[in-house]
Amino acid sequence: MNRLLLLVVLAWSSPLYACDTGAAALDLHRAEALLSDTVLQLSNTQSKPLNQAEITCVLNNKQSLYAGLESALPDIQSWFETSQRPDLSTRDKRDLIEQINRAVTRDAGTGFVQLPSTQNAVLSIDLYQLLARHCTDEPNTTCGQASALSQHLWQLSGQLRGIASTLNQKDVADSLTYQTKLDQQWRAYKDQTIKLWPHEVLLNSLIYQPKASGFSTPPAYKIMTLRPAIGLSYLSEADHRIQPTLNVDLLGVYWWKYQFSDRVSATPGRGIAASMVWDGSDVAYGLSYHASPQWSATIARGDDNDVVVSLSFQLAYWLFR
Repeated sequence: MNRLLLLVVLAWSSPLYACDTGAAALDLHRAEALLSDTVLQLSNTQSKPLNQAEITCVLNNKQSLYAGLESALPDIQSWFETSQRPDLSTRDKRDLIEQINRAVTRDAGTGFVQLPSTQNAVLSIDLYQLLARHCTDEPNTTCGQASALSQHLWQLSGQLRGIASTLNQKDVADSLTYQTKLDQQWRAYKDQTIKLWPHEVLLNSLIYQPKASGFSTPPAYKIMTLRPAIGLSYLSEADHRIQPTLNVDLLGVYWWKYQFSDRVSATPGRGIAASMVWDGSDVAYGLSYHASPQWSATIARGDDNDVVVSLSFQLAYWLFR
């Protein structure tokens, strides 16, 4: 990788290239065929780089074929120099990417390229129209020069887009990693914590406040309310002390933490709620403790000071798995 980078830098700074203003005589049909081949072969932005002398030759010394080409040179030279700085900050890198992506485009379907211009902000060139302007049905050297220019412009625009793409690779990779972790975090919120009844889902969605912009992370809690469960309870004053009961969490909260490793997961959660226990005739009120999404324990006191200790199984966990 370092050797490849060195070769690219050397190619950019190499003084050995001689600007060839001459060209073989071509006709319009042959020039268009050569351009089409170049467009197809170099459709990928990672094409063979032009060096500094070639770019200067294309944009400065061939301006007679297309007015204003030299106006693109200052920005392009500045972009190349900036992209090679070892101390390039993240902000400078993003500014450079934005400048290139805003000013440089190309379209393989139409043979259209766009380059920066100090005069008009951007320089829009139809490469096939460029050939039609300088080429005829009879071979001539001007057509050959226009053919070489059109191929160089296509290659140059791809090289500039390639610089932006290379500089953006880390941000793209970081963004994909972040989105993957965010998706795993939302899945952990949904699948690894307490299951909610539909009315609880509505309540939590009303309470949750997402970010005004960008991606939002899930909360690390869920509000529980009017939450039914089937319990097996000990009633201190009842004739039959062990009885099935209906347990209802009136209002409470369940919370947990997220673990970030190879995959995001939710730690075992805990919850507490004000609750009610009903045995079919009497009602007791107390507190329930949720040690897991599957079950909870409740201690309550009834009307006649009878103590109720209950173990309940969460219906929502089994219904909405």
